[in-house]
Amino acid sequence: MRALVLATVSFLLALPALGASTAPHVQKYSATTQTLAWMFHYAQHPEPSQTPYAYLTLSKQGSLRDPEQAGVYLGFLAGVLNRAGPRADRLLVQLTALPHEDQWIIVRALAYSGLADWKDLAKRLEKHIPGRSGMIQAYLDGSLPVLNDIALDENKPGNWQKFKDAVTFSTPEKAPHKPSFETNSDLLDTLWGFYFATGDVIPIARLVALLPWSKDRESVQKLTIGNMAAYTLAENASRSAALLAMLKAMEKKQPAAVAPVLKEVVRAAETVDTGYLRKQAVASIEELKTRGPNSSRNMAMWGQIGEGALSLGCLGAALTGAGAVVGVPCVVGGALTSAGLKAVAQP
Repeated sequence: MRALVLATVSFLLALPALGASTAPHVQKYSATTQTLAWMFHYAQHPEPSQTPYAYLTLSKQGSLRDPEQAGVYLGFLAGVLNRAGPRADRLLVQLTALPHEDQWIIVRALAYSGLADWKDLAKRLEKHIPGRSGMIQAYLDGSLPVLNDIALDENKPGNWQKFKDAVTFSTPEKAPHKPSFETNSDLLDTLWGFYFATGDVIPIARLVALLPWSKDRESVQKLTIGNMAAYTLAENASRSAALLAMLKAMEKKQPAAVAPVLKEVVRAAETVDTGYLRKQAVASIEELKTRGPNSSRNMAMWGQIGEGALSLGCLGAALTGAGAVVGVPCVVGGALTSAGLKAVAQP
């Protein structure tokens, strides 16, 4: 306990003194929605010195405890570190005042930051949080990928390999799990958080790359994630002139699979008709769940899709930001609704 008190005191001493100009910013961290509003406008008004205060408050509220629900906070911190440059080292040390259960976000945010010297910073960080040494080493040796290296699709065996394993009664060796956008829906939150902190085009480009999944007829998981990408892009762009301009500039440079969907997203944003995308998403998921994937209609031996199925009620709740209220267990992380939808509504 004494060590914890000393660490907290050292953290507070390391922070800049609070004057009249900073006090109102700290006070607004009394609610998660207010913190999200601050995050949404951060790229236009960067306040890196306020970040440790915000994350101490989020930690106290329990918002960092579950990685699947904290994707937006992870991405935002990664973006803040990306823009901090030489100040990133100091921010990292200040953030080590977070309790052990929340220190994972410091390690992952640093690995996701895209800083050229992130590995050197990670080695120095390890001395301050030795309890996260295993996680740090996993990023340093490459067994866990950094954000820009995370694949879109999960690496699954093909139909021939499935057939071979079935007829030979062999049990394929299971490779260690690596995150992918197909299996980790919280990564959408992470991209939004990074964008809020930086205003950078790269996270938006990755969200745009997921748009063809909104037309997928084989996987409920892909169909859901693709529709969430489309909906949040349209919803945020309908409220942000900068984001809308970014999407319009990207329209002419997209491959054939992406271009028509992006055009639909831009139109929905321009006309503020995002409800259309939501209804379309619900209808397409209901059809896929009812009829099954296209391949199963021709190859019944592979059976019906079941893993990762998402109820219509859950999708409706997620898209309207009510998932946490109605208590429906969702595949899509709850933070996505609060990050991608609620934050933009704040003044």
